[in-house]
Formats: sequence, structure tokens, C-alpha cells
Amino acid sequence: MNRMRDFIREKKPVMSPVDKGIEPVSNETPEKRVLHKEMQREIYRQLEQLPESYRLVLLLKYTNELSYEEIADITGMSSTKVRNALYRGKKR
Repeated sequence: MNRMRDFIREKKPVMSPVDKGIEPVSNETPEKRVLHKEMQREIYRQLEQLPESYRLVLLLKYTNELSYEEIADITGMSSTKVRNALYRGKKR
């Protein structure tokens, strides 16, 4: 757990603020942009409710696109524990 916290302090997973969001495509309507922002807010809210170990593994996998082995090296978990944390985090 300490290696995980050190990693978070040194290099936080890439996660842009909800307000910035993703640049809308030119043909996107204002309604679609609002719905997209609402969906982003809900995703971030759900992520914040997860235990730290699940949240970190999910963010490393899906925002930084790291492999199980890379996540295991960063967190100090085994590859099997990383897979389990991803499964359990997505299940919640």
C-alpha cells in the first residue's frame, strides 16, 4: 500500500477535471455535450466511492493504458491481484 501511495504522490494517474471534459466534435449538439458532461460526472462520482486500491488499478488500466504487469510493478501487487482488483472494481 505504501508503494501505491508513493506512486500516487509522484505521478498521479491522468484524469482531467470534469469541467474541462473532452473537446466536443463540431457536429455535437449542446444537448449531447450536456449529457456527456453529466455522464462524466457520474463516472467520477462512482470512482470516488471505490476503495483506493480498486480506483488506482482502474485508473492505471483505463486512463494510462498500462498492462497488468506494469500495474503490478507500480502497486506492489501480483498480476493476479491486479486482475482481481480490476474485476471487483468494475463489478461494483
